Amino acid sequence: MAVEKMNRVSLAFPAEKLEKEQIKVISTGEFEPVRITESLSDKSCSYIKQIDENPFDKLYSELMNFLKMTGYNPEFREADVDIRVEVDTEKLLSQIRQLNEKLNNTFEMRNNLKRELEHKEKVIPYLDILSDLDINLGDITNFEMVRLLFGRVPERNFEPLIYSSVNVPVLILEVNRDEDNVWVFAFTTPHFLNEAYKILHSAYFTEDSIPEGYSGTPLEIKEKLEARIKLDELQL
Repeated sequence: MAVEKMNRVSLAFPAEKLEKEQIKVISTGEFEPVRITESLSDKSCSYIKQIDENPFDKLYSELMNFLKMTGYNPEFREADVDIRVEVDTEKLLSQIRQLNEKLNNTFEMRNNLKRELEHKEKVIPYLDILSDLDINLGDITNFEMVRLLFGRVPERNFEPLIYSSVNVPVLILEVNRDEDNVWVFAFTTPHFLNEAYKILHSAYFTEDSIPEGYSGTPLEIKEKLEARIKLDELQL
């Protein structure tokens, strides 16, 4: 099979037709682009500023991040693009990065607020139960003789947890359950608190603690949390 000789050539096109003409030539399958440095001697290459990466890669990446975060899907119309207009890619990259940084900060604040909201909402059912008890508990965040913990454990770990607390100063009371979890109150003494946590964590206990800054009776804390939850929901 004969192999036709291939020559190295340079092609030039008007700026306004550059991209379209390049595509036409390459798509023929008879033209193979090569780096200019492959056609020059080492000495000649030393005089040429080489660009080994696409100068638009970083800008493209930041623009894609912006579109992903905002959900914006702009309509592209080729007729609106003038390739003769010079674009300051560094300036545009800096502007997009600043926008993305502000968006990231906004989303982070929003996510933190959601986590705080979920934390408050998880505590409400426990406070409901304590509020319904015909007992004056006083400030439940400042018990002197007893420490009250509440949270949930996987359903499969509940029975082993009960057995683990039989001969130690820990009282476990079931509050509620579903197919996956059992919600509990755990009472212990101040001096045994660390050991109580070890026992609870051995059963993969997840604590739903009262957020910092809240104190009072169960009903008082519940009312404060519900008021705060409404404010948080408005911010979202």
